[in-house]
Amino acid sequence: MQALDLTIGLDTIFAGVDVTFGRTLTGAGKTATVNASGTTTFGGAVTVAALTTDAAGTTKINGGTIDTPGDQTFGDAVTLG
Repeated sequence: MQALDLTIGLDTIFAGVDVTFGRTLTGAGKTATVNASGTTTFGGAVTVAALTTDAAGTTKINGGTIDTPGDQTFGDAVTLG
């Protein structure tokens, strides 16, 4: 599977067991919420208005920066890799 850059045009909720963003996640002025019972993985830079992950599972930040003018809320354990 090829990893692609993702740009959101609306406030967006991503849901699933394992949610992986293989490259960049962007969305000027938009919020991103990830509800994953397994692992949420950010493989590239994240540039959104605000970012939230739920309390279930874990979050891996594997590449790039996470840049938000608003809140960054990580409800689960976070590992930097």
